[in-house]
Amino acid sequence: DQTWEAARADPSNNLLGQKLPLQATRRFPALPVQLIYKSDGGNCLTASNLRSLQQVETELVALTSFAGSICQLTAAGTSCVPPRSVLRLFDGTYQHLNVTLSGQNVFRPDPAFSRISEIISTAYDASGNSQAPHLIAAGQPALRSYLDYVLGS
Repeated sequence: DQTWEAARADPSNNLLGQKLPLQATRRFPALPVQLIYKSDGGNCLTASNLRSLQQVETELVALTSFAGSICQLTAAGTSCVPPRSVLRLFDGTYQHLNVTLSGQNVFRPDPAFSRISEIISTAYDASGNSQAPHLIAAGQPALRSYLDYVLGS
């Protein structure tokens, strides 16, 4: 009984006092759209295939019905949160991690998909062990898991 009362009185146990991040309201709750790609034995991570994936995502997000009722909205409610997909590794989403090789941010935007091997190998180094101290220090030891997930591995 006393343990329960002490836990209830501890302000650090009061999650109701914390504010959740703002999210624009929808008629129905929305989660980020997740796009998972799988190849029939070939490599889906070629520049040509990534351009095709990008076209599919662009067309999907441009659909009035998608933007109007399906996508998760940004906090401002003015646009859709980009779908979770392998393309986030190439559009600058992770450049805030400041992972540098040869003086360049690995996760800077790569619209031409000319650095596929560099980006993918850096993401796969993020296995959560000491092989990737730059990613662990940036708070992203799960980037490899994310890549496995979006590629359906």
